[in-house]
Amino acid sequence: MKRILIYTENYEAGGGNKYMVDIINSIPEGINLVIASNKNGVYKNDFSSIKRPYSYYPLNVKTFVNLLSKLEITKTQNLIISIFKQLLFLFIIPYYKFYNSILFKRILKKEKPNLVLSCNGGFPAALSCLDLVNTSFNLKISVILSVVSLPQIKKKWLAIFYPNICSRITHLLVNSSKTKENFISYYDFNPNIITIVYNSIEIKKIEIYSEISENEILQYKNKNEILIGYIGRIDKMKGIQFLIDSFYKLTNELQNVRLILVGKGDDYDRIKSHIYKLGLSDKIITTGYYHGNIRDLLQIIDIFAFPSLWEGFPYSILEAMECEKLIVSTDVGSIPEAIKDNENGFLTEPGNTIKLFETLKKAVINYNSYEHIRKRARETIIQRFNQPRFSDEINSLIKPYLLKQ
Repeated sequence: MKRILIYTENYEAGGGNKYMVDIINSIPEGINLVIASNKNGVYKNDFSSIKRPYSYYPLNVKTFVNLLSKLEITKTQNLIISIFKQLLFLFIIPYYKFYNSILFKRILKKEKPNLVLSCNGGFPAALSCLDLVNTSFNLKISVILSVVSLPQIKKKWLAIFYPNICSRITHLLVNSSKTKENFISYYDFNPNIITIVYNSIEIKKIEIYSEISENEILQYKNKNEILIGYIGRIDKMKGIQFLIDSFYKLTNELQNVRLILVGKGDDYDRIKSHIYKLGLSDKIITTGYYHGNIRDLLQIIDIFAFPSLWEGFPYSILEAMECEKLIVSTDVGSIPEAIKDNENGFLTEPGNTIKLFETLKKAVINYNSYEHIRKRARETIIQRFNQPRFSDEINSLIKPYLLKQ
C-alpha cells in the first residue's frame, strides 16, 4: 500500500495547520498516512478536524524557536540581545541540521513513504522543514514543500547553511499566485514545479445567530447599530491601531457604530491601552482569545474589517465572505486574489488611517445598499474556494508521485 508522510513545524494554531489538515483530508483512505510534527505542533482542534485514519509521531526536533523560548529571550528587542541571538543562530544551526537529519532519516527508513509533504508556514521559516527536504532528497524520496505565506527575500545565511535547497524540492505547493510570483522572483524557481491550490472553506447554510441568544447578541451591539469586526492575531503587522484610529474618526461623525476585536497577540495590552486613551472603551469590545464558535460570532458582525500591513492569504477573510459579510480590507499580499474592489468587497491602502476611515464610512452609510456585494462575496467562496475543488487539486498533484513507485 502506498504511504505518505506529512510533517509540520508549528508554534501556534492558525492557517498553516488548517491548510495541512485540508491536505490530509484530501488524501484517499486507500493510502497509508503518517503525520509527524515537533512536539505540540499539532493541536487538539487539528486532530479533531482530521476525517481519515492516520498514525502520528511527535518528534523531538531541534528548533531555534524552542531554544529561544527556553532562554526566555524570544521577544527581547534590545541591541545586545539581538546580536547575541544572531551569533547563537550562526553557531547552533549546523548542529541542529545534523541532529534533525538523523531523526528524519530514522523515521523515513522505518516508514518508507512513497512521498513526503513538508508543510512550512513561510520560507525559509521553519528550518526543520528544510532539514526534511534535504533528508528526503538524500534518500531519493520525492518531497513536496508546502508554503502558505509570502516568502522572504533571499537570505545570505540560507545559501550558507542550506545550499541548493530549492533544487532539492521535488515540487512546491503554494496557496496563491502572489506567493508563486515571489518564489520565481526571489529564488529563481522553475514555474513548472510550482502548483497553486487555494485555501478552501466549508460551505454551510446561512443561519442567523444559529447558537447565540438575543441577550448574547445585545452584549456585542445594540439594535440598529452596525457592528464592525476584526478576527485574528493582535500584533503590529495586523494594523489594528490604524483600524482603531479610523474608527475613532468614524465615531465623531456616526453614532450607530461599534467595533469588536477578537483575538490576542503581542500587541494586545498596548491596543487596549490605546482604546482607553481615546475614550473608546464603551464603543470597542475586546474579547481576547475567543473560545466559542467563530462562525456564530461572524453572524453578528455586519462589516468585517481587515487592516493588515502584511499578509499571505488569510482564512479569516474567506470565512467572513462565506458568511456573506461586507469586507473592508487592505490591499496587501494575496488578498486581492479573493477580493475585487467594489465587486465582492472593498480594498484600501495599508497603513493609511484616512483612507480606511473613508472606506469604513462609505460601508456603514450605504450598508443596506450593498447586499449584492455581500452575496457576491459568498458566491466567490462557493465557486472558487470550496473543499471539493481543493481535494481534487491536491489529488491531481500527488497522484503522479505515487504512480512512479
